[in-house]
Amino acid sequence: MLGHAIAHWHDVAPPDLPGDTLVCEAAGSNIRLDLVFRIVPGVGNYVTIGNRVSGLRRVPTSTTAAVANAASANFWESFLADNGAVGTGGDGTSGPGHPASKWDPNVWNSARCDTAETNLFPIAARGNLPGILPARWASMYHEADPKYLTLGVPKKRCFLVSPAGAVNSTNITCGSGTYPPAWAAGAGLAPSEGGLAPGVTREYSQIIPDGQLTPGSHVEYFLRSSDASVPLAALSVNPDTNLVRSQPGCMRDCSRWAQFGVLPDRWKDPAFGAGGIGMATLLLVDLDDGRGGECAWVSIADTIGLTARGRVGAHNGWGRVPSGTNIDDPAFFVRTHFGEPGTCWDLYSVRGSRDTLTGNAGALSGRLAPRCMGCPSSGRESRQGPTATMLRSFYRMVVILTGGRRDAILGPLADRGQDDVSLLQGFATLPGGTPQPRGLWVMGSGFAESEELGHPAFLSTFLRARLRNGDYRSLSGNASASVPLAVSLPPPSKQYGLLSDAFDVLTPQVSAPAGMANAYYENVGANGPYVASVYKPASGGSSPYVSVLDGFDLRDLGSVGNVNTIARQDY
Repeated sequence: MLGHAIAHWHDVAPPDLPGDTLVCEAAGSNIRLDLVFRIVPGVGNYVTIGNRVSGLRRVPTSTTAAVANAASANFWESFLADNGAVGTGGDGTSGPGHPASKWDPNVWNSARCDTAETNLFPIAARGNLPGILPARWASMYHEADPKYLTLGVPKKRCFLVSPAGAVNSTNITCGSGTYPPAWAAGAGLAPSEGGLAPGVTREYSQIIPDGQLTPGSHVEYFLRSSDASVPLAALSVNPDTNLVRSQPGCMRDCSRWAQFGVLPDRWKDPAFGAGGIGMATLLLVDLDDGRGGECAWVSIADTIGLTARGRVGAHNGWGRVPSGTNIDDPAFFVRTHFGEPGTCWDLYSVRGSRDTLTGNAGALSGRLAPRCMGCPSSGRESRQGPTATMLRSFYRMVVILTGGRRDAILGPLADRGQDDVSLLQGFATLPGGTPQPRGLWVMGSGFAESEELGHPAFLSTFLRARLRNGDYRSLSGNASASVPLAVSLPPPSKQYGLLSDAFDVLTPQVSAPAGMANAYYENVGANGPYVASVYKPASGGSSPYVSVLDGFDLRDLGSVGNVNTIARQDY
């Protein structure tokens, strides 16, 4: 199981404090878990920006070159010299490093993961508070990993001020007052380690650190378990790099490994390589990550030319599969790490999106969430998503996939301060940046249900649609396994197929600027017709944007034709 956590306060408009580590579960005794990863550095990670032969910078803010050194406290230098015990060529203790001490994006690196626990000094009298969570691991350095002592970042532990007091912020110190508290010296566990000052630890250090990757960077990774005494003999890997569609568990995005990138993908700029044909102008936002929407999109993009043939499989490890062929066939695996996905498009995925309380890690509008000045969280708020200016500066169209989600899709909401609605409205309507009109296209079988409840004004006044019914099947009485979809714009009209599901049925807003029925589900029963898609064209300065709202999930499409048609009509 892969996931990223998000922490926030229970309030009407809380700040966005994203978790910065991957958390997973791997049961068994004497288990060792390793994060195995490879990285395409961004253009700003090189001594000469965008020049891959100039060598890596130690840090993005300085032109000082990284030099292979296993004892270095610098991320690049350490892995250049020793790419990890179970990385490419690893012997179970260490790795041979990158060839000729030059960073190779195709070399796998590894680091041993620590058990997941809360940074609160344990107290045996309180049941070893907080305790280590059994079988749960996090992408932080294990104290037995050789890099723990060099790449582990010293930081202050948190202690209860009074060991008998409440376990909340009123009774916790992470460095203020008498630190560590006097009781800690006799608590049975030394409050210092490895020659560090009392209360200071290297635990909870991320394997891939913040602030090191620049736009265009791309990371591919998987988790690997083994018996701690036989690290070279893998017990399991997740995702399974030998599979595409048939991944175990909940991963349905047709990828041989997990991945993330830093946007925008600057390697698409022709100034940094012959492979670049221009910065991507379309941003795909996957708000149902892991549920198959990305798989459907990538298949369509690869087919209709949104991804150049030479970049197919860049981020997910497969491609160019003939129709009717098993995509799990290794003959169609792509093993070279080409970097971020797409050619005309960039990808932004939101993890844990179905968890309405602690999910939506790195939501698109995290930077617009409220900030608490002077609070312990100050400076730790999310900077993963774009500002409104960033979004307008690079993209002309945002495509949002919401899959089968039916509630709490966009913020802000009670207990969720991320303001997706304002960000999207500003992107579409405000001047500056890319030329107008800009476009917003939302696909999801429950999006209208969610926003009719959460943001009805956004749905009706901006997307120019309302929810008529949340279940086409029950409204129409059509129990067929395949539902024809008639697309009317642009002419000539065409008909495609949908896999039957509980689709949203829409009603266009007829007042100016009017929404237009763009597609219809099969007209059966007494309640037809049934609007499947609403299209709002640009209408001068008062409405300088195009929007499309589809009441069905991208995964339900039985043909790529409809997607191609709508994509071309918007411009």
